[in-house]
Amino acid sequence: MEDYDGKKFPPWKDYRDDIEELVVNDGVDYISKLAFELCTNLNKVEVKGTLKAVGPSAFSNCHKLTTVTIHELNGPIKGSAFTMCESLATLNIQSGTVEGIESGAFFQDASLTKVDYPHFNGTVGQMAFSGCSNITYVNIKGFISDIGDEAFSGCTYLQSFTLSKFNGTIGAATFTNCRNLTIVDIDGYVYSIDALARSELTKYTKISITHVGRMPTALSNRKELTEVNIGCLDSAIINSAFRDCKKLVTAKIGANGKMSYIGTTAFKGCISLEKFIIPNGVGSIYSSAFLDCISLTKVAIPASVTSINDKAFSNCTKLTDVRYEGENDIPGAPSYIFLGSDALAYVSVPTTYNDEEFCGKTVVKEDPPPPSSSSGASSHASSHASSHASSHASSHASSRASSHATSSHATSSHAASSHHASSVGAKQTVGIFVPIILALCLLIIQW
Repeated sequence: MEDYDGKKFPPWKDYRDDIEELVVNDGVDYISKLAFELCTNLNKVEVKGTLKAVGPSAFSNCHKLTTVTIHELNGPIKGSAFTMCESLATLNIQSGTVEGIESGAFFQDASLTKVDYPHFNGTVGQMAFSGCSNITYVNIKGFISDIGDEAFSGCTYLQSFTLSKFNGTIGAATFTNCRNLTIVDIDGYVYSIDALARSELTKYTKISITHVGRMPTALSNRKELTEVNIGCLDSAIINSAFRDCKKLVTAKIGANGKMSYIGTTAFKGCISLEKFIIPNGVGSIYSSAFLDCISLTKVAIPASVTSINDKAFSNCTKLTDVRYEGENDIPGAPSYIFLGSDALAYVSVPTTYNDEEFCGKTVVKEDPPPPSSSSGASSHASSHASSHASSHASSHASSRASSHATSSHATSSHAASSHHASSVGAKQTVGIFVPIILALCLLIIQW
């Protein structure tokens, strides 16, 4: 099928308003540019063969189009292919690999409810799904290299956003006005999470990303955010990064040695945060980084930390477990780093530690705890640890049960032996007294 450019028109141009259903038979591998634009009464499309592409504006402004079924697509959906198809609710691509969705492909398709591509290889262009206000979830699997600016802007009912094998950038205004977006789950490398931070109307509860390059903008004051999992962050946790995220319970952020510092007030006022493992490689913890984290109970500080500023862990009223892996106190550290954290009696340090205090707190020298899954640990490692713990617990329980059984048997044997000894003693006592009793009886009789 050849492209039409506005000067050259398809042969059915004069009959556009009469077309209600379209069946494209096997053998056609391309729906051409502007082929069915403004078929205003078209409501159903079925493509029976294998397509190499859906051309630019191929079905644009088909206002009554509700259902599109493509048996196989191995190629891109070109720019504005389905733009302004306000009634399009179902796009069913049954097989093949979608090789990119170009700019404005589904612009203002307000009836579309989901974006679900199990086989994808390419980019999502600018404003590709902008204004698709009824989309509730996005699930794209495959190799995604970039997401263009405003790609999902105005998707006001979008709740869940999932990508696999992502490697690239996400445009700054991608989630503008996505006011119901709660879950972001990205498997892969995201150059910057600026897009997530700039979308102030979102209601994030969980953010999970395998690898993040930069964090240029804070995610502070997210009232619903409860969990953050970043497998590896290549830059610092910036000032006020998660400040006043009052429902944040879990923050696991790995670094592979690339995170330089934790910024001023980074987690200040995260009143639900329970523990934080500072990644190895972090050199500095700046002022008030964890100030007023009143639920924080445990902090692990690696040996790489050589600077901790004032009030870094102040008013952490439940903090009882702090472990520092270095061998010397931090020089010049102010004494009020733990001001108001009165439940902390001491800081645990290695047996090779050379000083008597750590940042003004008494130290206890002890061997490091056994390894546990940290912020950057894989699920396999966690599973292995759980399995090992379970096996150890079972073995320990069996050992205790066996020991208890042996002990019980020994106790029973001892009781039986004691009973037997008592019986024998009784018999011997009776044997001694019998002759005496008989002699007394004879004397009475004679008398």
